[in-house]
Amino acid sequence: MLITLTLLGLSGCAALGQGDDEKPNIVFILADDMRLDDFEHMPQTRQLFAEQGLVFENAFVTHSVCCPSRASILRGQYTHNHRVLTNREPQGGVQTFRDQGHEDSTVATWLKSEGYRTALIGKYLNGYPGNDETRVPPGWDEWYGRFGGNGYYDYQINDNGTTVS
Repeated sequence: MLITLTLLGLSGCAALGQGDDEKPNIVFILADDMRLDDFEHMPQTRQLFAEQGLVFENAFVTHSVCCPSRASILRGQYTHNHRVLTNREPQGGVQTFRDQGHEDSTVATWLKSEGYRTALIGKYLNGYPGNDETRVPPGWDEWYGRFGGNGYYDYQINDNGTTVS
C-alpha cells in the first residue's frame, strides 16, 4: 500500500510573522489508499492529530479514483464539471488536467491571490510530471512533487524546478 501525504495551502501571513491575524493557517493532508486500521501503526500521526482533537467520524469522496478525486480537490468541482475522468490519458491524468487549462485556477492559485504562501509536498496528479520534469504548476511557492519509482523507493522529486533522486 502506498500512502501519500500532500500539504496544500501551507501557512498564511500570520505564521510568517507578518502580523495578519485575520488569515487562518490552512494545512490539508491527503492520504491515499489508507484504511482506518492503518492508524494503529502510525503513533506519531495519532498523537499529533487525533489525540489533539482532530477526528473525522465520516469520510466522503467525489470520485473513488485517484486522479479524478485529486482534480476535484484542486478545483472544487465534481468530476462531471472538470472532466478528469480517469487516471490516465486521454480522459485523465495530469496532461488532461493541463490541457483543459485547470492548472491556472486551483486552490493554490486562489490562496496565492489572497496572500497565502502555498506548498505541495508529495503526489500531485497521475502522470506527473508529464514531459517536463522541472515544471512547477502555477500558484505554488514551494513545490516538492514526487514522481517515478515504485512505491517507497527509487523515486524522484521536483524540488522547486530541480529534479533530485
